[in-house]
Amino acid sequence: MQPPRSPAAPPRQFTGPHTSPGGRHNHPLGGISGRQPVYERFLDALELHYRELHRVDDYARLLGCSVRTLNRATLAAAGTGARQVIDQRRLLEARRLLDHARWSARAVADHLGFTDTANFGRFFRHHTGLTPAAYAARQAAPDP
Repeated sequence: MQPPRSPAAPPRQFTGPHTSPGGRHNHPLGGISGRQPVYERFLDALELHYRELHRVDDYARLLGCSVRTLNRATLAAAGTGARQVIDQRRLLEARRLLDHARWSARAVADHLGFTDTANFGRFFRHHTGLTPAAYAARQAAPDP
């Protein structure tokens, strides 16, 4: 049995590797919950590696977390899953290259790490409703 504490004694706080001096718990991935920093780190990694890494488990491994943790953090921060964020980043780059740089679908597919042009075409059409060639033609047409 422990002796009674005097009223002036501060309450004991848990101290461990994930607590700050004030007793607040710090998640090892950052922040109080850790989810926002995981998402921010994911976006940083995505910007650096979207051409080579295309799967959620690649990014989870790179960040040192599970696929589930990454998906939960992404859902909490962006309202969508990590797979969709990866696809949207690749799609953004494809649109930029087709529109502004006037690259061919084959060049864009190679640049973004697609195994072949047909896979890129299916990916692009799935997300935009247009083939890469139709998208490029529409962007090249002068506005009325």
